[in-house]
Amino acid sequence: MKCFKIALSVILVLVLGVAFGCDNDKKSKAQELTIPFTNAFEGSLEFSPIDTNQDSVGSLATIKLGKSPELGNNTNHAIGETVKSDPVVTCTTPLGNPGTIANIISGAEVLITDTGSLQSIRSGGTVCRGDPPDDSFSFIFTSNIVVGTGEFEGASGNYTASGEGRVLLVDPSSRSFGFIEGMTTGAIEISQ
Repeated sequence: MKCFKIALSVILVLVLGVAFGCDNDKKSKAQELTIPFTNAFEGSLEFSPIDTNQDSVGSLATIKLGKSPELGNNTNHAIGETVKSDPVVTCTTPLGNPGTIANIISGAEVLITDTGSLQSIRSGGTVCRGDPPDDSFSFIFTSNIVVGTGEFEGASGNYTASGEGRVLLVDPSSRSFGFIEGMTTGAIEISQ
């Protein structure tokens, strides 16, 4: 009987040890989650009176619909400003004409999914745009995720977006409206 009690005690200690170890593994995995993602998007851009850097010049706002295997259907709202590169840097526009580089100097965006949102600040990028009548442009920028909600609570990380667009209308005060499309690639880091 004494051997049975000792054996039972040893088995109980082993079972509890394994269960405790597995529980700790689950907790450590839940604390750090990386979600790599891609997101194809298209939408519109238009002049905004919001001055993101206090230079008395408004910004451009975009509203884009996205589709991502990892994030599902989503909507992205963004705003940003650019300044011409100094010294002038040349590039080639999507229509194949000579263009000039503008640096993205400020911007922010919110990507909204069915299960949460990601809020980001742009950390750099460029736009290649031509002179009229070439109304095309291309862009690439990086954003840092600063806040997440819902499923993305505790999110950080970064992503890069690139694509192109066309300016469809410019009014007499140089405010524009156009089309934008591209691809975003990055990773969401979630700490819980």
